Amino acid sequence: NNPGLFAIGDTLFSGNQAVRFPGIPSFSPEMFMYIRSAAPSQYKSFNKGLQQLLDEGTVQMLRARNDMGEGAPILAAVGQLQFDVVQSRLENEYKAESTLEPLPYTIARWVTNGWE
Repeated sequence: NNPGLFAIGDTLFSGNQAVRFPGIPSFSPEMFMYIRSAAPSQYKSFNKGLQQLLDEGTVQMLRARNDMGEGAPILAAVGQLQFDVVQSRLENEYKAESTLEPLPYTIARWVTNGWE
């Protein structure tokens, strides 16, 4: 287990010829939830675990428009199982309990020319 060393899509190969694989498909999230540390004493391990899970691509993280990083992160996923995996791994691998708060959104889009 080498967190941060490998990413989804990385390949280990020891041959002489270059290997090319088709890209991994990316799907737009359809579920969104705030995630918070359930215990202030676990905040450091919660943040470390969440960052490593984000680096692995387990879920995506979004921020509310006016949130400069102080508010609860918004996790975005294709389905409920991804949220279950995040919570389970935070608890079992990082000893950090978390709470999830569902949001009513079902789609996310990039804003290219500002909010106004």
